Amino acid sequence: MTDFPTENNDTGLPSQKEQTDHQDTTFHDILDYFFAALTNRRRRCVLAYLSTESSDSATMQELVEDIAAREHGNKTDSLDEIEITLFHHHLPKLADSGLIEFDKQSKTIRYRDDPQVESLLTYLEKY
Repeated sequence: MTDFPTENNDTGLPSQKEQTDHQDTTFHDILDYFFAALTNRRRRCVLAYLSTESSDSATMQELVEDIAAREHGNKTDSLDEIEITLFHHHLPKLADSGLIEFDKQSKTIRYRDDPQVESLLTYLEKY
């Protein structure tokens, strides 16, 4: 049984449509994973912050303060909550998607510069 619909052909080999469907599925899976990483506002804020930094890296504290300013106008009561969610959820998800490197020991986050991501972030900043 194949994973993709088959077309009748005399060769017994996958048709051009089957090959294209397989390539499209792989491509779409990658896109889904990438966009899933960007569905959360905090993860988009992390990428926006890192993409504007000249060093392409930041400390956890820098990210927490930036996100607090964006979300709460620098209210300090939210800093711990932001750090916990970044550390345990958002930064690992971004790292798993290949968009950042996250060193849990030093709490350093490094952006993996990608022109396509830059274009997408510029577009998303409008919303």
